[in-house]
Amino acid sequence: MEGDHTVGDLGASARVFSVGGFQDFRVLPAAAGNATRTVGSFATTNLEFTYEGISSTVHTQSIDNGFDEKMPFAIGDGYGDEFGYASSQHYPRGHFRAFKTMFRF
Repeated sequence: MEGDHTVGDLGASARVFSVGGFQDFRVLPAAAGNATRTVGSFATTNLEFTYEGISSTVHTQSIDNGFDEKMPFAIGDGYGDEFGYASSQHYPRGHFRAFKTMFRF
């Protein structure tokens, strides 16, 4: 889900990314005590603010994972989740801010 709004030289956008819960499993047989587990859902909110009031210049501030949500623990097949999270579904960086100035010439 996302939304953008601009007023004059100022702009803002917000994006919410969500991954629902899912079953995690090991390749080993269930008889060895390795049943499937449910990995919890995960949602992040990313914000971006822009200012274009200076000729040929755009200033941008972005905030990823604005509420610093921790990703759910997942360990299953040992390939895509060997670090304790499902790398195909979750991004481990946590709260992150960036500033950028872009010049056009």
